Amino acid sequence: MQEKHYTCLGGCKGVSKNTGVCQAADCADHNHDLVECNCTDDKHFDFKKQEKQAEKPVYVSYDEFKKMDIRIGTIREVSLIEGADKLLKFMIDFGGAESRQILSGIREFFPEFETLVGKQALYIVNLEPRTIRGLESNGMLMAVDGLDGKPVFLTPEVPVAPGAKVR
Repeated sequence: MQEKHYTCLGGCKGVSKNTGVCQAADCADHNHDLVECNCTDDKHFDFKKQEKQAEKPVYVSYDEFKKMDIRIGTIREVSLIEGADKLLKFMIDFGGAESRQILSGIREFFPEFETLVGKQALYIVNLEPRTIRGLESNGMLMAVDGLDGKPVFLTPEVPVAPGAKVR
């Protein structure tokens, strides 16, 4: 029998196998509404890791958080990277004279990646540059996992100026 996975909608971010009952370690009542997930294997959710994370939160100080430069960027170009199955190369407008190159491993989720051009999303822009497949990535796209496992971009409710800083 193939296992079914469920995602908890109760705020504890719990998941469950087969039972349909929230199994999150930090869940007070295990009575939350669950939505069936479309995944087909345990790779989608690591139940032991989830419980461990719920038990031991990792905190950063306010001073550490303040060091992060988080901004809205507008996607100006998206292209494939030769020989890479998962990577896309983005040119992002943060309001300066030049766009910034950022690589992201989301290709499998966006087969029609050209439709991303013009979208605004949230990025961390002061990460140390990283070379991937010979290309430099100068930031990180911020996204969350949707109920179907596909990345969901964090976007402003209304258009904002490229480079708008999170405060």
